[in-house]
Amino acid sequence: MSDNYAGDLQALVNTHGNLSDDLTTMTLAQARAQIGGDCPDEIPFLVWLLENPDSPLALPGKIHLREHDYLHLLLRRGFAASDEAYVIGFTMGNDMETQQWHLWLYKFVSRFLYPPNFRFNRTDLGSWIK
Repeated sequence: MSDNYAGDLQALVNTHGNLSDDLTTMTLAQARAQIGGDCPDEIPFLVWLLENPDSPLALPGKIHLREHDYLHLLLRRGFAASDEAYVIGFTMGNDMETQQWHLWLYKFVSRFLYPPNFRFNRTDLGSWIK
């Protein structure tokens, strides 16, 4: 990477939510180091409560943050709200324990109760919750 880290990072994760082809030549660990992501202590409590496997109230599809970031890379999704919703929908949709009420609860909480920077709107959730 060049001295212009912010510019390089923007080039790696573009505004359309797709990841740069440059990341495909790296290992998952190398690519994750390049894209950054949230630190566990930056995750709001309510998000942790529903999405983290260490939470006693985690919903099906729960996944640790590192593996969540790996899914962004494997699915070639960026970090826009719609991309986050897609990755979470992917994990919930692939968990055999997910029931319809889990989806309804997650949709409600993530739209109305999550902190503003973590909230989804109807369009974000539309890619996986009908």
